[in-house]
Amino acid sequence: GVQSSNVFTMSVPSCFDLPITARLLAASRRVDVIIAVGCMIKAKGGAVHFEKVSEAVTDGLMKVT
Repeated sequence: GVQSSNVFTMSVPSCFDLPITARLLAASRRVDVIIAVGCMIKAKGGAVHFEKVSEAVTDGLMKVT
C-alpha cells in the first residue's frame, strides 16, 4: 500500500557505509522504515576477512535499531 513516490533508494560505496547511512537516515526522522541490503562476495581463501566484515556491518546495523 506504499506509494512509489514515497520510496527511494540510496547507494553506498561499501558495506561499512550501510550502518552509517542507516544511522543518518534514522536521525533525520524523515523516514518511517529503513531496509539495508548489502552484498558481499566471499573470495576463496578470504574466509576470515569476509566473516570479520560481515560481523562488523551486522553489529553496526543492530546498534542503529
